[in-house]
Formats: sequence, C-alpha cells, structure tokens
Amino acid sequence: MNTVTEGSVDAGLGRVEEASLPASPRHRLHLRSRAWPIVIGYLVVAGLWIYFSDQALLVLVEDPELFLVLSVYKGWAFVAVTAGILLWLLLRAFGAIEKSYRSLEAARARLGASRSQLVAIIESAMDAMIAVDAERRIVLFNAAAERMFEHDAKEVVGWRMDDFVPGAGVAEPALHWATEGLRANGDRFPIEASVSSVAGDTASHMTFILRDISERRERLREIGRLSRLYSALSQINQAIVRTRARDALFETVCRVLVQQGRLRMAWVGWHDPDSERLLPAASWGDERHYLDSVAIYGDDRPEGRGPTGTAFREGRPYIANATLDDPATLPWRAHIEHHQFYAVAVFPIRERGVVRGTLSVYAAVAGFFQDKEIALLARAADDVSYALDHLANEQERRQAERALREMNATLEQRVEERTAQLESALERAEAADQMKSAFLATMSHELRTPLNSIIGFTGMVLQELAGPLNAEQAKQLGMVRGSARHLLELINDVLDLSKIEAGQLEVNSEPFDLAASVQRAMAAVTPLAQAKQLPLEVDVSDDVGTMVGDARRVEQILLNLLANAIKFTECGWVRLTVAPQPGYRRTPDAPAVDAVRLAVTDTGIGIKADDLAKLFQPFRQLDAGLTRQHEGTGLGLTICKRLADLMGGEIVAESEWSVGSTFTVILPAHPGGES
Repeated sequence: MNTVTEGSVDAGLGRVEEASLPASPRHRLHLRSRAWPIVIGYLVVAGLWIYFSDQALLVLVEDPELFLVLSVYKGWAFVAVTAGILLWLLLRAFGAIEKSYRSLEAARARLGASRSQLVAIIESAMDAMIAVDAERRIVLFNAAAERMFEHDAKEVVGWRMDDFVPGAGVAEPALHWATEGLRANGDRFPIEASVSSVAGDTASHMTFILRDISERRERLREIGRLSRLYSALSQINQAIVRTRARDALFETVCRVLVQQGRLRMAWVGWHDPDSERLLPAASWGDERHYLDSVAIYGDDRPEGRGPTGTAFREGRPYIANATLDDPATLPWRAHIEHHQFYAVAVFPIRERGVVRGTLSVYAAVAGFFQDKEIALLARAADDVSYALDHLANEQERRQAERALREMNATLEQRVEERTAQLESALERAEAADQMKSAFLATMSHELRTPLNSIIGFTGMVLQELAGPLNAEQAKQLGMVRGSARHLLELINDVLDLSKIEAGQLEVNSEPFDLAASVQRAMAAVTPLAQAKQLPLEVDVSDDVGTMVGDARRVEQILLNLLANAIKFTECGWVRLTVAPQPGYRRTPDAPAVDAVRLAVTDTGIGIKADDLAKLFQPFRQLDAGLTRQHEGTGLGLTICKRLADLMGGEIVAESEWSVGSTFTVILPAHPGGES
C-alpha cells in the first residue's frame, strides 16, 4: 500500500518549486517595462525618417512624378528595414521564451523526481513518520507507522496526533522525548519521539519521527537479569566453599537468589520418604507464608504433579513461565495468584547421584526464565548437588575417624605399636583426603565459577547486547570463549575421573527412554557435524525401548564417542546404531542378560594396530607430541570405559588405519534382572 503521496509532501517542496521556476511575476513586470522605450524609440525614428527623407527628396528632385516614385521606393525601403528589425527582435524574444520554457520544464521534472524520491524515502524509513497540520491532525502516515500502531494510513488521515501519542498535541518543534504509544488494540508501548516543523505557503506542518524502543528496553532488562544471576551464582559458589552444614548452605542459596538475583521467592524442598512430602529445608522471600498454606509431594498423587513434584519425580528441570495458564499449577492456582508468582522454575538437587530435593524459584514477571537464566540456575543446582556430595564425604570421614578412635581406646594397651602405625596411616590418609577434597572444591568452584562467567559474558558481548563489534573483535572474543569452554571441559573431565577413581561416583538405576537419550545426544553434536559438512546418521531398532540405568551417564558416553568420531573424520559420514543384544555375558562365567548394543562408526583417520592397546588410558592421545593436530584432554575414552564398567557393561574398539573406526558399548538393559 502506497501510504505517502506526492500531494502529502507538497508543503515541504513549496520552497524548492519557487526557487526552480525562472519566470516569476517580478521578471514579467521587468520585461513589460522594457517594451515602452522600444515603442517610443521606434515612433521617434520613424517620424524623423519620414520628415527628413521627404525634405531631402524635395531638395534633390524637382520633377513631381519622379518625386512620387522615389517616395514610394523610400516607403518600401523603410518597411523592409523595419520588418527586418522586427523579425530580429521577434526571433530573440521567442528564443528567450523557448529557453525559459525548457528551463521551466526541466525544473518541473526535477521537482517531480524530488517528490517521488522523498515519497520513497519516507515510505521505506524504518522509523514511523507522521505529519500533522496546524491543528495537529494527521496528513501523512508512512508504512512504518502503520506497522507500529497497527492502523491503515487511509483511515487515520484527519485523526488527531493525541490518538496515537498522548501529549503530542502540545509538543514543540525540536523537542526530543521518551513517551508511550497506543496500538489499535489499546496496548501501550515505549517510544522515542522527535518533532520538527515544516513551513508551507499557507500553513505550517509538523513532522513526528517515532521509534519503538520495546526491544531495546527488553535487552537491557535481560542484561540486568543475567548480571544479577551471574553475581548470585558467584556468591553461591563462595558459600559452597565456606559452608560446612547442609541447612546453612540451603538458606544462603535461597537468600542470595532473592536478594541478589531479584527473584520473588526461593526455597529448597527436601524429600521425606515416610510421608513422601517435599518439606521446606530453607526458604527466603516467603513473608506471606506461602509454604505454610500448601502441601507438595514427590509421588504421583495430584499434589505431586505440580512443578516441584514433577521436577523431583522426573529428575529434570520444570519451567512454567505462565503459571496462571499452566495446567500443572491448577491445585495451587489461587495461592500462586495471591502471592504474584507468575513464573516458576524448579531444579532437582542430587546427593550421590540420587534426587533428594528440589530448588524452586519464583518470579513476579511472566516469561522471566529464558534459556540463559535457566542455564545459570541449573548450574547453581548442580553446584549445590556437588557440595552435598562433598559434605557427605566429610561426614563419613569424620564418622570413620570417631569409630577408629573408639577402637583404639579399647585396644590401646594390647596393640600399642600397631596403634601407632594406624595413627600414622590415618594422618597420611587424612592429609591425602584433605588435599583431594581441597583439589575438588577448588577445581569445581574456584575455577568453574570464573570460567562460567567468562563464557557467559563473552557470549553476551558476541551477541552485541552491549554494543556492536567489528570483525576482528568478534574473532578474538570467539577465541576467548572457545578456550574457556575447552578449559572447562578439561576441568569437568578431571573431576569425573577423580570421583571415579575415588569410588565416589555412583550411577543411578532407574527406568528411562533410551531412544530419547539417543536423540538428545545426536542433537547436541549435530552442530559439530554440520560445521564439517558430515552426514550424521542414526539407526535405532524398534525393539529398543525403556531400559534401567543412569540416563545421564549413558548420554555422556554417547556424546564422547560421537564427538570423537566427528573430530577425527574429515570426509565421509558418522553413524550411530542402537540394537538389542540378547544373551550378553560380561565374563564367560557370568549369567546371560538382555543388553543393548550402541555402536558409533566413522570413516575417519582410523587407529593403527599398534596404538589400539593405548586406548582407554588416561591422559593419552595417539597423536600426542609435536605432530598433534586435534585438541582434547585424553580423558574422554577413559571416562567412557570406567562408566561402562560401573554400569555392568563394556566398551570395545575396532579400527583400520585410514579407513575408519567403530566403538561399541554394551550395557545391561535391566541390571540385576532376569534375561
């Protein structure tokens, strides 16, 4: 729709048209004033010619007949001369007129082009442009204004400017201010406005240039939310390092999330196996006693199907960004609306790999929990889970020390020498355990926290939330984020291996959908394959269904194997095959069980026969040394093998140099069950 016409911009072009036309009334008056001297001069010359020429003939010619003939010739000569002069004057006059006409036509053409160009500029402008007359009634409404206010330009001509921008009726030229606009449905939205005046021949017009700043304000709010949550996560990690009691840690986490993260309420629910209730272990921001008015359970009863109960039961985060519309919140809808909990996010808290409680946070704004906010809060819940494992280990160690001291008291007299040896061994064990605990705590929190902050803030800068970047800046920041992620992967791998070797890593044994886990793993590595233009294939047998085990660890194994296959494959393809493996025996004398076979095959560089024996050893890479071409910690395959062993299975590798490799993982489908 062409909402801006040439007629709507005539006032702005009036001065251009006046300056471009050559024949103004002043010029015409000047030409008329020059005509009189010419006529008078002609009459004088003609009168003098007639009089003196006749007198001259009378003197020169005495014959009357000859005088008459010569008078006629003299008259024709006068007519010829005056006709020539008249012709010359007319040619000059008509030439000037023709030249002026051509100039006028060219000026009109330029004016028309200027009008069309101005119409195109106004129509294609990104900002809304509205022109009003002296009475502040709309005479121009461009396409951007149509989109902004959701009105058709034809229907709003003649409307008052106040109908769209309240208070615009008293705005003055050169004024620049922030205000609100009104859409067709009555919604208000923030805008920036500026006003300029255009003086026409008969009246003055004003032009309003408007810009919707809703998206800019939302970006600023998002940056603020993320900054506060990053700060909250940092304080939580510091508390994890310092705090030695579970309940004190929970209270600190809730307080920091409310005070620093600007959340409305936060609470930690801890599962009571006897009553199946999730009882508040700590809370902050519950001044209206919401938790006293509700009962939340961890089983499948109606009171256990809400966000908190679902997150506990399914062991995954539950996000409800519109609590008043989410069916899961129906039993508590009245309480939620009364306390203004318009968005909720719940994250499971684990102890020794088993879900024991939940971290629930509430916001007073619908849509608060987006991807970045969810990732930060999930990291906080994971860090709390790790802290619980550390506290449990410390408690077991103290109990072991107390038991050892009681035993020493009863046997002190009889085994004095042996006791001294045990005490010495205990001191060494304590020192080693303390060093390991300090290492794990330092690596997990003092290193991961700043790395997460670096990754997060670098991502925000790369998204240009804080301003535009040039190509070199974006490249350098990308290198920073890549290095930080690589270091974070190294830390996570070292921690996993340390926990496995210390016997502190436990695997879950609960039903899960293996096909869904396969899809999640494939989705995670798809961008890596797309970056190298490698086809990524998956073949899951229809006989594969629910298996019992640790879904998270199975996915960890798949991610490691798929990422390795993509990393070492430059052309060809990568394929994941999942199929049942009935009658599997881990050892020849072990009972046969139903199992699942997961095989990752690639057409990569392969492995030399001499190097196959080096696989699955920690901190070993086959391309190590000066010729190493691929990044990595050398721990991925080691961790995969240890996890497979913990789950009662195994992992084997087959490879041919320059042809490709196949890594096969076999895991019991129902550990402890019958085949």
